[in-house]
Amino acid sequence: MNLSIAVAVLFIIVGLSVIGKFFLYTQEKKEIKEKYIQEQESLFKYEVERFVKDITHRLKNTNHTKEKTLQIIIDLSKEMRFPNKGKEPGIFFIRDYDGIQILSVSKPEIMGKDMSHETDPDGINTHQAFMKIINEKGAGFIDYSWYNMITKNVEKKRSYVLGIPEIRWYIGSGFWYKDIEQIIAENQKKLVIELIMYLVLVFSVTIVILVILSYVTKKFNKEIYENIKTISSSFEKAANEDIFIDKNALKYDEFNYLATSFNAMLKTRKELSAELAQKSEQWRLLISQAGDSIYLADFNGNIVDVNEQAIEETGFSREELLMMKVTDLDDQYPTLIKQKVLWDTLENNKPQTIESKHKRKNGSLFAVEIRISKITINKNNYLLGFARNINERLETQNKLRDWAHRYSAIINNSIDGFWVVNADGIILEVNESYLNLTGYKREELVGFQFTKVDAEEDMAIFKSKINLIKSAKEIIFETTHRKKDNTIIHVEIKAIFLGIEAHIHAAFIRDITEKKIIEAERAKSRAYLIRAEEIALIGHWEYSPIKRTINGSVGALNILGLSVNELPIEKAYNLILAEYKEKMIGGMTKMIYSGQAAQMKFKIKRADDGEIRDLFTNAQYDKDQQLMFGVISDITDEVQTRQNLENQNKEYASLNEKYKQQNIELQIAKNNAEESNELKSRFLHNMSHEIRTPMNGILGFAKMLHRPDLSNEKRSYFTRIIQNSANQLLRVIDDILEISRLETKQVKLIKEQVNLNNLLLEQFAIFDIKAKEHNLSLYLKKRIAR
Repeated sequence: MNLSIAVAVLFIIVGLSVIGKFFLYTQEKKEIKEKYIQEQESLFKYEVERFVKDITHRLKNTNHTKEKTLQIIIDLSKEMRFPNKGKEPGIFFIRDYDGIQILSVSKPEIMGKDMSHETDPDGINTHQAFMKIINEKGAGFIDYSWYNMITKNVEKKRSYVLGIPEIRWYIGSGFWYKDIEQIIAENQKKLVIELIMYLVLVFSVTIVILVILSYVTKKFNKEIYENIKTISSSFEKAANEDIFIDKNALKYDEFNYLATSFNAMLKTRKELSAELAQKSEQWRLLISQAGDSIYLADFNGNIVDVNEQAIEETGFSREELLMMKVTDLDDQYPTLIKQKVLWDTLENNKPQTIESKHKRKNGSLFAVEIRISKITINKNNYLLGFARNINERLETQNKLRDWAHRYSAIINNSIDGFWVVNADGIILEVNESYLNLTGYKREELVGFQFTKVDAEEDMAIFKSKINLIKSAKEIIFETTHRKKDNTIIHVEIKAIFLGIEAHIHAAFIRDITEKKIIEAERAKSRAYLIRAEEIALIGHWEYSPIKRTINGSVGALNILGLSVNELPIEKAYNLILAEYKEKMIGGMTKMIYSGQAAQMKFKIKRADDGEIRDLFTNAQYDKDQQLMFGVISDITDEVQTRQNLENQNKEYASLNEKYKQQNIELQIAKNNAEESNELKSRFLHNMSHEIRTPMNGILGFAKMLHRPDLSNEKRSYFTRIIQNSANQLLRVIDDILEISRLETKQVKLIKEQVNLNNLLLEQFAIFDIKAKEHNLSLYLKKRIAR
């Protein structure tokens, strides 16, 4: 085989090798990017779900109103940050299902605005995209562009959103792709260096082979040999020294070209080595300045690297530590088998935190808290451990126990339960009241996690409450505890942060089971109240000036003609007639600033049927709850009744005027009657003899009728005389009365034509009734011609 064929075969082999290596480089570059994106997604998904779980728990276990609890959540979330793979800490944003921006740390100016129609530079409507994935899956990731408050630019972003149907919110947080590009670039740069080194090696080997082939074909030509020797010598020294080939010592152009390539390769390697050394020095400086001891070990337990803090803590030199195994340093894990049990749990790339003790060179021990994670360097797996000296923390815990014993008499005599827990949720101390409440013995609780008795909370919720206590110094919340006999009781917990290094927290625990029963009864009474409102046509309402929404009871909704329980205040104002709106707004504003109750009457146009109704409300503003509440009633019937009464009063006033006039006339008539009575008296006095004559005849002949010897003829005669005298007397009396009426002008003389036949018929009809009562027959003969 001649030289040209050998060279061609060699270059084919080298080309295939380079192509294969470049393909592997492309795959690894893609895997690095996918890995970091997946890690970011996992971190952001976990933080959002944890935050939503905390919100849900707060809403279920709070003494505050729903609105106040949500405001507390918003205020806390403004300050919340969490670490991730990017350069900047993660933040949360909140919107409601209608697109109103409730929280935005990066753009606070849009809080409270409607974002349902906003789009990014690529035309993506973020709210519609978020709601689509929430409606379909409940949660998920969305790619879009958003304003980065760090770079002040709009950049590509991926966010994870999770809906909370109970309050119609969705919570989200995301990362900018550009934020992790630097980390990805650094890892990809290492691959580039490896690729270059591989190419240099392949190129070098190829050159060597070509030189050897040339040497063989030229039959060990002395000049070629010297050139090859020079190049070979340079290759040998290039491993440890940066010595360039002197092209002037070479006589052939082929070797000059080879020397030029070699010098260029060496220069590139020198530059990359210098840059790598600088980066390595920067990382080593960063690690050396860390406050915790850092250990890097392989999975055989050999210590590979340590920082200055580890040397200072243990008293060993770097050389001594690098000759040791982890088992030589750790007092709690003396065998590699026991350590591997722990290391196997790291296979899922989840860091572990343990407590142990480390040995110093002088033989003393000190307590450490170790954060262990698995890392991969050049495809090799290592264990990275951050060890923190916790001697002071343990001493603080011991001091706290001393403090607890010192004040145990006070705590044990407390009516409320009391316990002390550390940051890991371990119960350090309890008092007798709590033991009596739950039925446990002290040794059954001390040293155990609080979850043994807490029926609701887990460690994630506990950690979130720890953060709240640190910021607020104390919090009050409700939960349920499980007694030893598995009975569930409701308790109210007041937790306080003692402000010491060991992060110890204390809690006063009060049994509120009876209170909860009372609250349930109140809820039942509230249901009765709603029913009573429906029957009585009254209702109650609440107005939140912060949310600018008004809520009404069933009775209030019926009065207003509404079917929606919660509506914006502007829609409620639209129901009020125009002439009453200014009065209502002024009254409500005055209540908010003065805190005094107010009563108002106004008219509305009902939402359902458009009927005009008169309403009355009695309202007051609660500054603590920032709520306005009141009672509303329909007084349309009352107003109509009052209007009718006013109209009747006007009629009565008119009638009163008429009665006054009539009274005047009656007074005149009275005076005339009195005068007439006087004349009548005089007339009767003068007419007394006219009356006595027939009266004497009646009395005289009536006595004579009692005579026993009186014959029937005389008796009949005397009777007729008595009757005639009586008729005469009656006529006299009628005449007297008639004359009296005429004189007092109470009877007017009317002259007109009279039909005697008709008059006689009227008289006959009157007297015929009397006649029939006495079994008499009465006849009328009309002899007057018409």
